[in-house]
Amino acid sequence: MWDLQCLLWWQEIRLAAGEALSDFLSVFTDLGPRYSGHLVFFIFWSINKECGVSALFSFAIAPVFNGLAKSIACAYRPWIRDPNIVPPPMAKAHATGYSFPSGHTCRATSTFGMIAWYYRKHVCLATVLVIFIIVIGITRNFLCVHTPQDVFCGFAIGVIGIVCTNLICKWERQKSGRDWIVLLVSLAFMTGFYLYVSLKSYPMDYVDGKLLVDPSEMTVDAWKDGGEYVGFLLGWCLEKRFVKFEIPTSWFWKIARFIPGALIFQFGTGSWYKAFIRLMEPHIGSFIFRVLLFFFLVFLYPLIFTAVERRFVKKSSGQ
Repeated sequence: MWDLQCLLWWQEIRLAAGEALSDFLSVFTDLGPRYSGHLVFFIFWSINKECGVSALFSFAIAPVFNGLAKSIACAYRPWIRDPNIVPPPMAKAHATGYSFPSGHTCRATSTFGMIAWYYRKHVCLATVLVIFIIVIGITRNFLCVHTPQDVFCGFAIGVIGIVCTNLICKWERQKSGRDWIVLLVSLAFMTGFYLYVSLKSYPMDYVDGKLLVDPSEMTVDAWKDGGEYVGFLLGWCLEKRFVKFEIPTSWFWKIARFIPGALIFQFGTGSWYKAFIRLMEPHIGSFIFRVLLFFFLVFLYPLIFTAVERRFVKKSSGQ
């Protein structure tokens, strides 16, 4: 098929370029999805709250759509479909589960694309972010871990996430109290989502006695992504009512807010998460932990730093 032929062409270029470039791009292609959350929370806590909420919304909802599409398509990775395709080991190690659509492209598009849309009048910034999205997509083909269709549809789903976010946020901001409607409708949608990905039948193809894709492992990502969305929504609704933090003008407080929160997010999506899901069934564990993590970062952490900042201001003013 033409998509696999395209990857074989990319593979020839990659092999001719040498291992150094492949290793570099294997690291680079993970930077967007891995650290996009840090950027979004920095904007949310310290730069522009409205943009941060929109970026967080898009960051959380688009992977849910992407996980739904993966569960529907159940498309195998390129090297499974054609053994002549051999991705670099480093890139292949992070390319698990089904192939279609590209999760990296979806996450990069939904996150950086949302920020680019919000700051679209800042042409240079928006252009850089769009170029970054395009480069992430190209690297997925260059490394042969996704076909062109995977990347294109990952981009399309990311754009759908941006459009849905803009429509929902615009509607919600028009009248007080609509955030609870968004929450309840989203919870109903997520219930259907989890029922579908958990109960549907998946391909059970074996090669040399080994299952090509284990659905029980693949669907953990869907539960994890859904947990991020639910945790964000719960934290968002409560923050609007009980915290209502404002963006500081001092760069000292901007950075002071970001560093502890970024570390919590880093460990929460890494070692803490891995340790937690060992304690219980992976699907439930991943869901619960991500709900708690995003609920903490969106609601409880702002509650803490707001209280600390107010106390510091009172002491400084001698009250």
